[in-house]
This record gives sequence, C-alpha cells and structure tokens, in this order.
Amino acid sequence: MTVADFIRKIDPILIQNDPIMQENVLHIMREFPYAPVEWTNRLLQHAIESEDNRIKIITTVGSLPFNEESVKPLLKLTDIVDEPRKFLLVRLVNRLKPESIVKYGETLVQKQLITREYIDYCRFLLEGEEENLWKQYRSFLNQLDHAKQFDPFLFQLTKQLVSIMVEKGVYEPQKVKDHIEKNLEKDWFSFEGIMAIFAAGFLQDESMIPHLAKLLASDDYLVLETVLEALPHFQSEEAVCAVVPYAKNHKHYIFALGVLKQMKNEAAEKALIQCYDDAKADGKIMCIEGLVGHLSSKAFPLIEDFVKNGYQTSVLNAEELFYFFYTLMNQSHPLLPKWKEITVTREEEYLQRSKNEELLFKKNVEKKVKVGRNDPCPCGSGKKYKKCCGK
Repeated sequence: MTVADFIRKIDPILIQNDPIMQENVLHIMREFPYAPVEWTNRLLQHAIESEDNRIKIITTVGSLPFNEESVKPLLKLTDIVDEPRKFLLVRLVNRLKPESIVKYGETLVQKQLITREYIDYCRFLLEGEEENLWKQYRSFLNQLDHAKQFDPFLFQLTKQLVSIMVEKGVYEPQKVKDHIEKNLEKDWFSFEGIMAIFAAGFLQDESMIPHLAKLLASDDYLVLETVLEALPHFQSEEAVCAVVPYAKNHKHYIFALGVLKQMKNEAAEKALIQCYDDAKADGKIMCIEGLVGHLSSKAFPLIEDFVKNGYQTSVLNAEELFYFFYTLMNQSHPLLPKWKEITVTREEEYLQRSKNEELLFKKNVEKKVKVGRNDPCPCGSGKKYKKCCGK
C-alpha cells in the first residue's frame, strides 16, 4: 500500500451518517500527514448539514490542512454552533494559512474568531524579511523557555512561524540538523530543539530519520508528541526499520506504534504484525489499531486471537474498535451485536455527560453573575442573556 492507495481507500468512506462510525473514520485520518485539503472542506460542509456529527468533526478536523475554500464553511458554522463551543472554531480558524487570514480578516474579526493583532501578525509572516523572522522566532523561544507554565497557543504560533521559515528557505536543513544533534547531547530538549524536530518533518531529509527515531526513547512527552508528528512524513521502508526496535521495546512502544500506524505502506503493516506477537495486551490492541488505521484485512486474524485469548486492556475501547472495523469492512462476527451494544451504551453515556456539563456551565454563569435577562450575556457572546446562557 502507498499513500495514494490509502487516500483512495478513505475517500469513499470519509462521510458517515452514524456518529460512532464517523468518529472512528476521523480518528484514522486525523494524524495522516498527507490528507488532501478537499477532505477538510467536505467534512466542514458535512458538519454544517449534520447536527449529530457536527461537534465530532469540529473537534477532530483541526489537524487537517486548510485553504481559502475552508473559510466559507467555517463562517457558516460560527452562526450555528452553540456559544460555549465556539472556542473550537477559533482553533480551526487558527489553522488557516496567513494569506486567508489577511484576505478575510475583517469578516473573521466581526465573527469574533480572531483579533486584528493576529491579522497583522499573519501579514508579517507573509512579508517579513529573513532577519525579522529570525528575531521573532528567537523572541517566541525565549517566551516559551521562561513561561511559568506551558503556553499551548504560543507553542502553536511558534510552529506556524517555523513552517513559514521552512517554506521560505529561511530555516535551512543543515541548521535543523545541527539543532537536533546539539540537543541530543544534552539531558533534555530545549524548545529550539523541539521546533527543529517539527521542522525536520517538513524537510523530509532522510539523514534525520535515525535521530528522530532515537527520540522515541525520550521521557519528555512534548518531544514524543513532536516526533509522532514529524516521523510519519517519512513514508519509507527506511523509516519503518528505524522505528521497529522501539515499537518492540516494552518501555517505548506506545509512540513508536503510533508512528507505524501513520506510515501507510506494506513494511509498516508487516512490522505491526511482528510487534503483535511479542507485545503484552496493551501493545497488542495498539498493533490491531494500527492495522485498522491502515484499513488492512490483516487485522482480522489478530482480532480473532485477541478475543480468543480474552486479553484485557484499558488503553483503548476494544469493543468499539472491533465493532467499527467489522462494520466498515462489511464483515460478520458472532460478537458483533455485543460489541455494538457496548459501544452504543458508552456513546449514550458520553452524550449525557456532555449535556450535564453544558447545563452546569449555564447554571454557574447564572449563579455567579447577577445579570438581567435583557443584559448582555456574561459569556461574551454579544447576545442578550435570555437569548444565550439564560435560555
């Protein structure tokens, strides 16, 4: 299987009417580094049309690429999404390319999705000289290094800046490699080193594969997350071979198996099957999830073995994974009705908890803030209280 083969497999099943099936399809594709932007826009349109799938799509599609055509459905969603959840759309808007932010900035400001300061920043990304880009980059790194606690928004801004610098040829491959090697000599990775890992994924310089694979033994969660994002850009047998020793290691298997799941090739499928034999229950279910993520029929024998031996794991909802895969592949199984029952029950419990949380939010707003029904809502929506949280 190749990247193109995987895209052809996903394309006809991208849109699902069943929320459980939709969520699992999204889970498969959300970390795929070569997802077409057309998928993003089809899903955003489906979110507009399907109330049942709307929030699942909005919360998952953020890792996919966006383009100018994504702006129109995002604006439509802003008008129909409940106020407490509009922050989810802000996250999606932050995924737009700087060109789109500059072009549609005023409309996005009016919808309270961005600020004018962010428009100016995106203009700087497009027009800034090399020296000024480096200056801004060093400023971001300094803020990240000295912050009292991790700032995810600043981290995302820095990654955005790095991607622009790579695209413009400002952050050259040798500098990226030097920063990674320098950090490998230390006991911990600086934010500069972490950003170099991120940049390495874009550059796809295969000489960096051993360095990136070595970091799968790190105990720094942020380093591991960034490696998980970078390594799948190398869709090669060489990259698979570099990852396999860590996937077979009981201390480091979690992120390594996550990488193999995203490498859509035959070598990765074989590696997942090999890892299954030596793995404990948690590792076994992750190997199965990896093959399901490939939409590979080779997952069926492993699922049968897992069920036959009664393995127990808390890493994943095995019943939901099996129900999804057998249903998607149009295969029968004696336990399929039971898997479905367990999955549907869990989904109903999740939806009930979500409703309770929303109700609690509204009650807290009403309790903590004395506000008249015709006053502006304290949640900041700009609507009257009676039309928003006071409903």
